[in-house]
Amino acid sequence: MKSTLYRRLVGLVATAMLTFLGTAATAQVGCTNSNACNYNPAATVDNGSCTYTGYFIPVQLNAGPAVLACDAPTGYWFPNQICMNQIIANDPFCLNNNWDLTCQNALNACIGCAAPAWSIPYQIGSGPAVFACTLPAGYQLADAACITSVMVNDNYCNDVSWDGPCQSAYNTCLYGCTDASWHIPVDVSSGPAIYECFPPAGYWTPNQICMQQIIANDPYCVNSFWDLTCQQAYNTCALGCATASWHIPYAIGISPAVYACTAPQGYYTPDQECVISIIDSDSFCIVNTWDGTCNNAYNLCAFGCSPVSWYIPIEVGSAMPVQGCTAPVGYWEPDQDCVISVLGSDGFCGSVSWDAFCQFNYDQCDFGCTDTQWFIPYDPTTPNQPAVFGCTPPSGYQVVSNQSCLLQILSADLYCTQTDWDTICNNSLINCSTGCTYATACNYNPIATIDNQTCFFPGCTDPAASNYDADAGCDDGSCTFDSCAADLNNDGIVGSGDLLDFLSAFGSACP
Repeated sequence: MKSTLYRRLVGLVATAMLTFLGTAATAQVGCTNSNACNYNPAATVDNGSCTYTGYFIPVQLNAGPAVLACDAPTGYWFPNQICMNQIIANDPFCLNNNWDLTCQNALNACIGCAAPAWSIPYQIGSGPAVFACTLPAGYQLADAACITSVMVNDNYCNDVSWDGPCQSAYNTCLYGCTDASWHIPVDVSSGPAIYECFPPAGYWTPNQICMQQIIANDPYCVNSFWDLTCQQAYNTCALGCATASWHIPYAIGISPAVYACTAPQGYYTPDQECVISIIDSDSFCIVNTWDGTCNNAYNLCAFGCSPVSWYIPIEVGSAMPVQGCTAPVGYWEPDQDCVISVLGSDGFCGSVSWDAFCQFNYDQCDFGCTDTQWFIPYDPTTPNQPAVFGCTPPSGYQVVSNQSCLLQILSADLYCTQTDWDTICNNSLINCSTGCTYATACNYNPIATIDNQTCFFPGCTDPAASNYDADAGCDDGSCTFDSCAADLNNDGIVGSGDLLDFLSAFGSACP
């Protein structure tokens, strides 16, 4: 039986044709069969447009008899007509009195199973609700009571298409809300995709169009588990990549954690096991905001302490910033608001290297200048005065001319920046700044600024060589040796080895 919409279109086309032809000739064309639904008594020429009645039965059992009509009355649907003809012929009660359980069982048996059921498409608007023994591809089994309540009031849902209004009415009946959604587990393979008003604990709400496509193609994702295959299919559809990760914002309390192929601006990629464990137990972190509670829980999981700090390398450009409970070797703790501001605006600084441009922006934020450097106290015996970083030396501090040496010391000894610039730190600076300043010397120190008369130079260090240099500090490969006729093996000594060589060759003819 053709749909109501189709029948109306056919009628409109037929009427238009009749109007046109009526002006061109006396003959009227149209449906000339008086038993048809669209019979036209004025037509004299049949144009093959006739449509006929069919048997409709109530969606709700015992709600009335089967009816013979052109269109489905409200609350009725159009079943298999071959089966209906058989049933009505054998049991007129179904047409004259009531469509009861006996009538329905007869229809079920004719269809081929004892208990066919209504199902609806995963992808809204892709087809009508269907009554069948097995689930068609792309369909899910519907709640019997709720789908009945929907179709009793809206024939469109089972006659034309299961569209948005049908789904909203169904959601209201089954879930108590009109806008139910598909949700998937944060931790892949921890459960199947589910359809509810709100995501339960451990679930989040993804792109719905992609979800409908995936579930329609792979029922395993909703019937068994949302596994890696399901997730990769979703990632490809919604994000454009097969592998994606959770990312959290640098600035706490402004935005939620997000799932993406790469970290968006203002976000970084944390430890995935820890961030998943947090989101799994606290959906606020992805639905609303990654706040202090989310961050504290993450810090305890990933680092074992909370709060944690961002640290930047002492030697600019040598590494990227890191998080932790304490500064690693080679790092120092900057102003957290400023470093987060830089990281949030320049992804390079947090994912590749803390370079001069990152440091430039940090200096402007924290100090209001760009010519920053490290300073040390005048008196290394004064306690609790670590090296400090800034634009100008504070009272009691001095500029260090050899910044290369200073950076080398600060990178190797955290005590000098975190606790105190003591005599050990100071002696390291003195030893680093003084040394051999001659580039050709064996012990040349490229970062030394004061020559300490310790230079020693290369030469021949082999005592057997004719040009042996007793003052040479390192061999330069220039050694030469005087020839000796008796030294057959050229080891610089006439010994048993030479005699053996001679005896082995004794009696041989010379070339």
